[in-house]
Amino acid sequence: MFSFASILTTLLPFVSLSASYTLKTGPPVVAPASAIQRAENIDTGNPSKCPAGTKFLPLPIDYATFNNNWTDPKQTFHMQYEVNDTFYQQGGPILYYQGAENAAITCVEFMNLMNWAKEINALVVTNEHRYFGISTPYGLNYSEFATWDTALMKPLTPDNVLRDSVSLITYIKTKAYPSAKDSKVILLGGSYAGTLALLYRTHYSDYIYATIALSPVSKGLVSDPNDPMIYGFGDWTNMVINDYSAEAANIIRQGMVQVREHFAAKNYSGLQTGLRLCEPPKTPDDETNLLQAVLGGYVNNLQYNFAVFQYPLQRTVNATLAAPDPFAAVGAAMGVYTNISYTTCVDWSSIKRLQGPFNYIRCTYLPYPGAYSRPESLWGHVTSKAWNESSAARDWECRQAFNVSSVTGGVAFQKSLKLDQDTLVDTSGLLVTEGLIDPTTALGPASWLPGRGRNHSRIMWVGQSGHGEVTRMPAATDSTALTESRLYILNGMKEWIGVTK
Repeated sequence: MFSFASILTTLLPFVSLSASYTLKTGPPVVAPASAIQRAENIDTGNPSKCPAGTKFLPLPIDYATFNNNWTDPKQTFHMQYEVNDTFYQQGGPILYYQGAENAAITCVEFMNLMNWAKEINALVVTNEHRYFGISTPYGLNYSEFATWDTALMKPLTPDNVLRDSVSLITYIKTKAYPSAKDSKVILLGGSYAGTLALLYRTHYSDYIYATIALSPVSKGLVSDPNDPMIYGFGDWTNMVINDYSAEAANIIRQGMVQVREHFAAKNYSGLQTGLRLCEPPKTPDDETNLLQAVLGGYVNNLQYNFAVFQYPLQRTVNATLAAPDPFAAVGAAMGVYTNISYTTCVDWSSIKRLQGPFNYIRCTYLPYPGAYSRPESLWGHVTSKAWNESSAARDWECRQAFNVSSVTGGVAFQKSLKLDQDTLVDTSGLLVTEGLIDPTTALGPASWLPGRGRNHSRIMWVGQSGHGEVTRMPAATDSTALTESRLYILNGMKEWIGVTK
C-alpha cells in the first residue's frame, strides 16, 4: 500500500539518536530595527482573536548556523506573540507564558494570568511555539498531522525553542518596553511547556528569575519498556478511577475483557459501532493500536477534567454506571472522549496520528511514553506496537513517521538535560504544580521537602485538579483546592518580586 511512511523510508537516511542530549545555550538574538519593522508590518490576522492583538517577531530558524541575513527566508521565520500591558506599571514583573504544541496562540486574556497581573502590576507576554500555528519556518503550513519533510524539522530543537523566548524577552525589555529593563521575569508553562519551564530555570537563570512548571514531564522521560515509568499514564488513570468508583472500575475491567473477546471473534463491525471508531479494525494485528487508543481516551477524560468540558471524569463514571452492559460502558467513555476532543469518532488506525511536529518532538527530545497499562490494570496489558523489536517503546512509531529512532530516555537522558530529581531539588525560584486527577502527574518529578527558604524549589499538589488547570480562567464550580491554589501561587509571586502588601 502506498503510504507517507514508505516515502520517508525511501527518501530519508535513517537517523539513530543517542541516550543523552547536550542542550546548547546561547545569547538572545534581537533583529535590527528594519527587520523588526518589516515583521510588524505583516498582519498576523490574529487567528485566536486575542484582545490585545498579536505581532510577528523575526527570529533565526537555527541559531547555531544563522548567518545574520535577516532578509533570507531560509534563515529566519516570524514568531507570533502577544503583549498585554493593561495592568503594567514600571517596576512590575513580566509574566511570560511559554507557548506549547497548540494549533493557535493562547491568548493571555483567556487565562488566569490577567488576574495575577492585576495584583502585581505585571506585563503579560506569550509566544507561539515555533512550527505551530502561523509561526512556521520555510513557508510550511501547520496542521496537527503535517507530513513535512523530516529534514525541514531539524531546527525543531530545545536549543532553538528556548532561545526564541529568551530573544523575545530581551526584545521586550530593550526595545518594546524599555521601562521593563529591570523587571523580573516569571515564566509559566504547562505540560510540554511545563518541561520547557524547567529547562529555562536550569539553563537560562540569568534571564528567567523564576518559573512555574504546570504538570511537567521529567522523571517520565523514559523509553525502556522495562522501566516502571513506562506505565505512568495507565497507573495514574487506574488509581483515580478506582478511587472515584470501585463499581465503575469493575465494569470497565469487564468491558475491556469484552473488547478483547470481540477481537477474538473478529467482530470488527461490532467494535466500530460499540466503541465509536472512525473505521473498523481489519485484522487481529490492529488490536494493539486500538487498545492504546481506548486507554488514551480514558487518560484524556481525566487530564481535561475541566468545567468547560462539564467534568469528563464524572461524566465517564456516571455513563459507566448507567450503561446497559460493560462493553457499552467502554463505548460510553469513548463518547465522552470524542465530545471533549470535538470529534465524532475515535481515530485509532491512521499513520497520520504518528506524524506532525509534536510527535517529532516526542521522538527527538521529549520521549515520554504513550498510553500503556500493566496486565493487572482495568484495561489489561496495553503496549506499543513492536515492543519486542526495540529497546525504545515508541521506536516503531518514530521510524514509521520520520525514519528516525526514538531518542533513548531514562535517568542518563534526564541528567543530560538537567531534568533529574537532584538538579530540580537544588534549583531556586522553581514551583511545580501537579493536579491530583491529571495522569501526567505520574510523569512529573517526585515530591520533596520545601527546603529552608521560600525561594527553594517546591511542589504544590492540587486536589480535584486536571492538567495545568491552575492557569485556566476560574469557574464557579472549581473546587476549593483549585481556587486556593491560585491564591497560593499569587502569594509565591509576590514573595519572588518583593511585594509585601
